[in-house]
Amino acid sequence: GGVTFSGGEPLLQHEFLLQLLKASKSRDLHTALDTSGYSSWEVLESVREYVDLFLYDIKTLNDQRHITMTGMSNQSIIDNLHHLSRLGHSLILRVPLIPGVNNSIEDLRDLGVFASGLANLERLDILPYHNIGIDKYCRLNKSYEMQEVIPLPVENVEDAANFLREYHLTIRVGG
Repeated sequence: GGVTFSGGEPLLQHEFLLQLLKASKSRDLHTALDTSGYSSWEVLESVREYVDLFLYDIKTLNDQRHITMTGMSNQSIIDNLHHLSRLGHSLILRVPLIPGVNNSIEDLRDLGVFASGLANLERLDILPYHNIGIDKYCRLNKSYEMQEVIPLPVENVEDAANFLREYHLTIRVGG
């Protein structure tokens, strides 16, 4: 058995997360942390020894595009991922494939090179963009900024997966 901590971002409650991770490990439970990696290294370092597997989300490697899409740089996210990789942690990279954001050949090539350089990467999960959240945003009276984005056809998602397999990566479509 095991437990996966996800959210939002579990690292935002890192002190509580640490207590849950310690309690889980004391019961011999496998622990996984689903994170964007957006935190200080000190926070991530405080919990990492109690995490068996990191499910690590990367939206785009392009910092300017990341800033445009999220309002913040991805530099600490990438730095933290490199630290975890160098320290030998088991990793699953999770990448939402978003039309017009990170699905170009250049984006996929950059991702393939980047991911193939990570030690202990178990696999890369491609998460095809979907617009299921539109209804939820409407019910919350919120603006859905990506309403015009049309999900990729299944064939295009498979083409991206096959392209990334050329980098000797284990690829899974879906999460």
